Amino acid sequence: MSKNLATLLWYLCFPMVITLIFFLNNFSKFIPELPTIINIVIAILILLLYVFGYEFFDEVKKQSR
Repeated sequence: MSKNLATLLWYLCFPMVITLIFFLNNFSKFIPELPTIINIVIAILILLLYVFGYEFFDEVKKQSR
């Protein structure tokens, strides 16, 4: 993966997850299943963040040797 893409995803995922939580949480009173959907989406985003972040920092560590 490109280093620039990994960096971009790493720094954009945290604000995106926080925004998604607060934005969708306001609609949970209208749709009862929404908290479950939010939890699934957040879990997927955190997993992607971990994978891309791990690749990015692993690549940085290899370059620093």
